[in-house]
Amino acid sequence: MSKPVGLLHLKLFLRSSRLTILSFFLFTLLFSPLRAQVPDSADLFSQLNTRDESKKLKVLQRIYDEYYRFFPVKAHPYVLQSLFISNKLNDKKAEATACYAISFYYSCRGMLDSSMYFGRTGLETSKFINSGPHISKGYGRLGEIYRLKGDKIKAVEFLKKAIELDSTNKENVAGYCQSLGLLYGDAGYPERSVYFYLKALKIWEKQKKLIEAGYLYCNLAGFYFQPPYTDQGFKSVEKAIDLFRQAKFPKGESYADNLLGMNYFSRMDYPEALKYYRKSLALNSLDTLTIRSGYSFNLTNIGDTWLKMKRIDSAEFYYSRALQFSTRDQDWLPMACTYLSLGEMNTQQKKYTKAIDFLNKGLFYSKLVNYRAQWEEVYNLLSKCYEAEGDNENALIYLKKRNEIKDSILTEKAHQDVANMMIKYETQKKDEQISMLNDDSKDKQRKIRISILIILMILSFSGLLAYLSWLYYHKKLMPKIWDMNYIQKKIDIVKEGDNRKMKALYKILPPKLKPSAILQQPEAEMNKDLMVRLEALLNHEKIYLNEDLSLAETARKLNTNTTYLSRLINEQYQVNFSTFLNRFRIQEAKKMILDDKFNNYSMEGIAKSSGFRSKSTFNQVFKNSTGMTPTEFVLQNGKIRT
Repeated sequence: MSKPVGLLHLKLFLRSSRLTILSFFLFTLLFSPLRAQVPDSADLFSQLNTRDESKKLKVLQRIYDEYYRFFPVKAHPYVLQSLFISNKLNDKKAEATACYAISFYYSCRGMLDSSMYFGRTGLETSKFINSGPHISKGYGRLGEIYRLKGDKIKAVEFLKKAIELDSTNKENVAGYCQSLGLLYGDAGYPERSVYFYLKALKIWEKQKKLIEAGYLYCNLAGFYFQPPYTDQGFKSVEKAIDLFRQAKFPKGESYADNLLGMNYFSRMDYPEALKYYRKSLALNSLDTLTIRSGYSFNLTNIGDTWLKMKRIDSAEFYYSRALQFSTRDQDWLPMACTYLSLGEMNTQQKKYTKAIDFLNKGLFYSKLVNYRAQWEEVYNLLSKCYEAEGDNENALIYLKKRNEIKDSILTEKAHQDVANMMIKYETQKKDEQISMLNDDSKDKQRKIRISILIILMILSFSGLLAYLSWLYYHKKLMPKIWDMNYIQKKIDIVKEGDNRKMKALYKILPPKLKPSAILQQPEAEMNKDLMVRLEALLNHEKIYLNEDLSLAETARKLNTNTTYLSRLINEQYQVNFSTFLNRFRIQEAKKMILDDKFNNYSMEGIAKSSGFRSKSTFNQVFKNSTGMTPTEFVLQNGKIRT
């Protein structure tokens, strides 16, 4: 598995969050029936008739572990019995295990508040009896719930704690690592994501868990479905299909074919997408017993493809079939996706009233399963529909909701969209005001004069109040502020010089003049916070592209001093500040060299665009970093530059 690790520094394939979340739900729904298809043991189930409740509890636990562990719907009545009997017998370990099973059932149903309640109850019970494996399982369960809720920070914290508390249970560790891979992938950290995927894959392959390993290969394929590394993505899917076939698991094979279809769909190769969607549909049609979420998703995907090809009748036919199956099983996630597609289709046909109805239905079901990725699309389409109908007020409301749902700060385009919609809305309001003025102009003019007079009075009063406040500030508060600033500067100087003096200073200062709580944090915690903020500036804001960026400017952005920041970079990365920045600049330059969009850039242009002050400096740093000149790097990667 060393070959994929070598590609971690390549640009992450920008899959939509919709694909990632669908992957998780499909994995849960497709993987569950496999475990449920083990034939029931008549002898084991007959033992439930015993009057010995202790023996009955053990039988219930065996039924869950051997047959229904990954099939929560079928397991639910048995775990409820387990919880009741364990409470009666005061068996805390069995009680905690039953709570976790019930929590898993509710999370699969999208009822995350109920799932959280039973997960926390199980964890508290486990802490009461101080059982390490049960406590670990509780943290893992809560981590999964936080992941479904979209709280990535807490999810990572709880999952890592679960691994730390019980690293001997390899099956649980692999599951937690897979979840961490999904989390880091969604957050835009491909290196960490693939690290945890490979860690889980190593465990699954060692334990010969073919199906689990197959799904992980599918997840890894998503990182490589981008030229020139497409072959690596197809190899990962082929490996997954081979594992599913060895396990005689057509559901997994269907999942892999659907993944290939989505890849071709994103490339706008619609005939190939239809080919793989139909293969996936044929495999899913073999299962007529379980909830057919995968079948519904296939039908919706085929409908989306026909819609892109302007075959409206065919698209509508497949959407109706998808709704037929998902509505029959009350399967909310595929229902939400199909309603979204119907809303998009009717929007294209300019049937805006009908589109709004479908979109609101999709929004309702997506909120039942906390499918946040769909909310953004729904709000965007609702805004377009209302704008087309001339309802600019509602259009603006939904446009703002669309931007609020994003994890990151609003993009420039989103700002422009809001500004344009605001102009339309304000223009519409002003037109209405002009119309009212024409109806009764004398009355309006009188009100305007009164309003102007009131505003002038308010401004006069505000000016007087501001002047009196300035006098008070200048005579009373300013001397105190100067004193406090002087003391603060002394504190900073002493803090950089001798920490023992700082402690002595803390003792003599009154509470109001002591440094803020942030300065009193443990040094390790302060270092961690500073490094997180520094990496955010580099990875997201790309401050290294500024050729004049200095250590002082960076320290100012982080609200710290140059001495502290320089020392911290030396400790964490074993390099000075200039070398540290050049690492990011070289990575940016390599991306530009490999990107066809920049073929017309000279090497000096690439150097400038990457943050280097001169071409000579760029050549020297590039040579030191990669062992080759930029020209040699171009030739080695088979690039032809104009």
